[in-house]
Amino acid sequence: PIRDGRGSLTTTGHDSEVDDKKASQTLYKRIGQTKLDAIVADVYQAMQADVGLARFFARFRVEALQEKTVEYLRAEWGGGTYEGPDLWIAHAHLGVTNEQYDGMVQFYIQALKRQNIPARETKEILDSIEKMRSVTVALDQQLQASLAKPVAKAGAPPRPKGQNMQVGGTKASQTLY
Repeated sequence: PIRDGRGSLTTTGHDSEVDDKKASQTLYKRIGQTKLDAIVADVYQAMQADVGLARFFARFRVEALQEKTVEYLRAEWGGGTYEGPDLWIAHAHLGVTNEQYDGMVQFYIQALKRQNIPARETKEILDSIEKMRSVTVALDQQLQASLAKPVAKAGAPPRPKGQNMQVGGTKASQTLY
C-alpha cells in the first residue's frame, strides 16, 4: 500500500490487476484440471456409496461415466468442447427424481468444501450443476414440481410420497459407454 495525495492508504494497483485478470479467466482455468478430476471422483464415490443413488451405476462402467462428466464440466466451465451424448439422452431412461438430484448436489457441495474451492467458484459450479437439472430429472418429476407450486398456493394437500408416476428405468443388461 502507498499513501494517496490525501494521505490515505491505497494499493499500488497491482493487487487489483491480478484480481481483475483472475476474474476474467474461465471457471475451468480458475479451478484447474486436477481439482475438476478430484471433485468429480469425490462425487461419484459418494453417489456409489449412497443407498438411494447406487442403483444408477450398477450397469455402467463408472470410470467411463466419470470421464464423460469431467469432459462435460470442462466444456461447460470454459475449458474446451464436449463431444459426448446429449445430457437429456444420457439421463432420460434413468428416471432421476428431484430428490435424487438434490442428493447429488449435496455431494458436490461436500466435494467443493473438501477441495477448498473458493466461494465465488463454488457458487458458479453449483449454478452450473443446477442448470443441468432440467435435462437430467425425469419429465414427470419436472411436471409434478411445476404443478405443485400452484396447487400448494391454492391450499390443496400435497400428494403423498410413493404415489408419483415413474418414467424410464430400462432394464438393459449391457454396459453403456
